[in-house]
Amino acid sequence: MRRWTRPLAVVAAAASIGLWPSAPAEAHPLGNFTINVYGGVIVQPDAIVVDYIVDMAEIPAFRERRSIDRNLDGRVDEGESGAYREAMCASLADGLAVRVGGTRLTPEPTDADALSFPPGAGGLSTLRLGCRLRAASERVVGEVTIGYTDRNFPDALGWREVTAVGDGMTLVDADVPQASASARLTAYPQDELPLDVRRAELTAEPGGPRRGSLPSPGGIAGPTDEARGRDGGLLESLVGREEITPALVAAMIAIAVGVGAVHALGPGHGKTLIGAYLVGAGGSIRHAVGVGAAVSVMHTASVLTLGLLVLMVERVVAPERVYPVLGVASGVIALVLGSSLLVSRIHAATHERDGRRHPHARPHDHARDAANASPLSRRGLLALAFSGGMLPSPSALVVLLASVSLGRTVLGLTLIAAFSVGLAVALIGVGILSLRAGDLLLRRPTSFVARSLPFASAAAITAMGVFLTARSATQL
Repeated sequence: MRRWTRPLAVVAAAASIGLWPSAPAEAHPLGNFTINVYGGVIVQPDAIVVDYIVDMAEIPAFRERRSIDRNLDGRVDEGESGAYREAMCASLADGLAVRVGGTRLTPEPTDADALSFPPGAGGLSTLRLGCRLRAASERVVGEVTIGYTDRNFPDALGWREVTAVGDGMTLVDADVPQASASARLTAYPQDELPLDVRRAELTAEPGGPRRGSLPSPGGIAGPTDEARGRDGGLLESLVGREEITPALVAAMIAIAVGVGAVHALGPGHGKTLIGAYLVGAGGSIRHAVGVGAAVSVMHTASVLTLGLLVLMVERVVAPERVYPVLGVASGVIALVLGSSLLVSRIHAATHERDGRRHPHARPHDHARDAANASPLSRRGLLALAFSGGMLPSPSALVVLLASVSLGRTVLGLTLIAAFSVGLAVALIGVGILSLRAGDLLLRRPTSFVARSLPFASAAAITAMGVFLTARSATQL
């Protein structure tokens, strides 16, 4: 049994770093790309009032703020803020459908609205807009049904929430809660999946206590990063420092290398694909170095490309919609890679069985032949690099945009390059470790594990491709 201790230890390490199934990279509902919306429906005897709040994360807020700042002086003055609030609240009101009984009502913004830019990651701000919308109706004298539908931001990713309460009216029935699970988009639950509620059906009747003063449209003007779940980390906070010294730049570069390495080893499919593919396809250290470097280059290109979309053509192609498309493409490539590798493994196993049936043939190591008969073509390795690197890290994108917004574009590009170096080193290490673990098992060709490893690797990549494709497709 002792002779198996070392191989199993190495295999366990490779599994935990390279072959472990991936988890979603953005488990919290507040990713950097999200637009989150809350609609608080307040039923009154003669009107439906909507406490409407929009909370944009760093990247859509960056884009929106550039459109608000009409004189391009880098700040939003009261005139620009007022013009934006008026236009945006009117647009949001048009996106709501409110019905009382059989009558469709037209919501209109009142003079109570608020716009703020709470701090976000990397020196970027988020955006919080609160609008008070009111749809007047004839005074209700009996039980009535009420419908509410929110058609704003139909393609945006994020938290969507609706609540309903009575104000001089009693809700007899409602398919939405009275209390906000996110405290009106100020404290998102950490242990719940993002809500996606865009409509409500209510039944109300006259009577009940009056609510008195309604909540302020903007809610809390500047929730803490801890409450928002948007702590950008040490690197992002350093980018936003007012004074940048050579020593600080050197420290940021070192941190960026470390962050890139941690990103490669954290939840994500790049390392899993590389480890599983190299083991299943019988790759070499040269392949591990080449693929790790290629994934790093591809990731850098994806960050720069998405950054250009945000800075230049965001009104034509919204980057938050590009991200899930890239996720689907990455998943499909992984699915094709895994399927091709699995077919190759099956063919290799078939040849091995044929060799056993013909004992007059020249004897050789069938198990090792099966492991080494791999589709390690340039096309396959390039596809592996695309699948593992085409989905950019939101944190890297935030660092780039923050640097550009502060006039530190060269610093941002330098940090992205350092991030990619750390990413490449970690991925190469994962590939080499996975290959060493596979070699230890293949030295015992009669072992069931040794015979099953190529198939298991191919099946894992295929399953991963299915999972990534399905998960990203739900966000389209």
